[in-house]
Amino acid sequence: MSGDASAGFSVTLKRCLATFGDVQRIAVEIATLGTKGLSVNDPYGKYTLRSLPGNFSGLHLLCIQYAGFKIIDPTVDIGFDIAAEYEEALRLQANNSK
Repeated sequence: MSGDASAGFSVTLKRCLATFGDVQRIAVEIATLGTKGLSVNDPYGKYTLRSLPGNFSGLHLLCIQYAGFKIIDPTVDIGFDIAAEYEEALRLQANNSK
């Protein structure tokens, strides 16, 4: 992953969520919810969070958690590998910001 793309994605997510503390709170809330299991193959938004409005699928939550932990501590392994998809999202975001 290029440093510029990673930094750009991180800045965008942080701006969207307002603060590093928000990113951390959301990622940890999803991790806590995940201890009960998340249905990643069910496309319906059946999960809710206290820290974000709306309904989310299990896969959506894992994607948010993955991106959040890439900001908080990139060495954390959330136990769900979406590195290739994350890299592609960074690439697309970098191309869109040009």
